[in-house]
Amino acid sequence: MAAQKVVVKGSSGVAAAQLKDLFRQIADGSLTGDHLQAFLERRNPFVIQGAVGVHTTHLRHLQSVTLAATSGTATITQSGDVFGYIDPDFAGWGTDQPGVDTPEAPVDVYEQTKNGNFPQLFMSLPDDLRSLCLTQGQIVEFCREHREQLRQDGYATLFLFEAGGELFVAIVNVFDGQLRVLVLRFECDGVWNADRRHRVVVR
Repeated sequence: MAAQKVVVKGSSGVAAAQLKDLFRQIADGSLTGDHLQAFLERRNPFVIQGAVGVHTTHLRHLQSVTLAATSGTATITQSGDVFGYIDPDFAGWGTDQPGVDTPEAPVDVYEQTKNGNFPQLFMSLPDDLRSLCLTQGQIVEFCREHREQLRQDGYATLFLFEAGGELFVAIVNVFDGQLRVLVLRFECDGVWNADRRHRVVVR
């Protein structure tokens, strides 16, 4: 594929197609002056300034929950006592790996307010992606002890986690009183519909 034409002098590497897409997003309202100002100030442009812990461009904070200390030996694949269905891709993609022990720790529960894929949802939060990850032990603990905080009616609660240096999203649904857990890679670009008010749980 031919290289894109660079249109800005110097070593920036800004291409005409990138500028065209930038102006398109400004025109359709996807990007605002606040986004651009945040970018110029080297801040995350998708976090609403002054609203951290309340809401972001894609998420609204519901509440914080304290998780008990967990063992690094716990994995989702081995937690059939919590989940009625476990996606075989957890094992197939090599995520069935022990993690680290964690002390008692708070996590935050958010509700989705704007359509978006995984990168848009999780990167709307101000922290580094890996600092948002729960261990698999923490995900299991949340689902066991704080089940009422999961999105009900078959809709999803999303948990970011890391295995083998790769980012994944565990997707928990409540169906007929049982928990089902699926897994997708973080870079999956499927769009999640905000009308369903999916939940996101992060550290």
